[in-house]
Amino acid sequence: MLNENVNRPVGRPRDQRTDEAVLEAALELLIDFGVEATSIEKIAQRAGTTRAAIYRRYKNKEDLLVHAVIHVRQRNEAALGPWETMSLREIAQLYRKTETIETLFRYTRLLARLIGSVGDHPEIMAAYNASDLEPRRVLFGKILERAKADGTLRSDADIEIITDMFVGAIVARLLLRDRPADIEQMRDYIDRLFTQIFPEL
Repeated sequence: MLNENVNRPVGRPRDQRTDEAVLEAALELLIDFGVEATSIEKIAQRAGTTRAAIYRRYKNKEDLLVHAVIHVRQRNEAALGPWETMSLREIAQLYRKTETIETLFRYTRLLARLIGSVGDHPEIMAAYNASDLEPRRVLFGKILERAKADGTLRSDADIEIITDMFVGAIVARLLLRDRPADIEQMRDYIDRLFTQIFPEL
């Protein structure tokens, strides 16, 4: 379970722009180099601030990285939009968009970094799961339930299994096989994935 204080950084940020820059820099370095190769010094340099400014906000590197992956949810919402109001057909169209596929490329790399760090830094993966992955699974489940109600999805569909199939297929395509050479190849894969899992569409 996440520490109940995880959403309250140490100290009070003096400049919201600096706080944002620090989170973005931490996230970029985590994606590019992983947990061990990311340091407070490197984060400060990329954010254009100082180590002291970072330590006024966060207890240590791990605390900062936890907040950085929590910050991913805000970035994803900006890129993917309000899932709460979307139909399954709208989700299918959303996944075809270039910006969505670019987001998938980026955050699948993040997921790979976090999976690799679970043994030494389980709290970072736990934060990402609690703040982004699990809430998004819940939202996707609600979309599928609405699809069952309006006849887009068969009434006996197993929501949990379908969600696992969908997420697992994308992760497998991006992490366990050769990455698609370009966005069009990934778009084609997504089209075929929706056709196989949701033939009613």
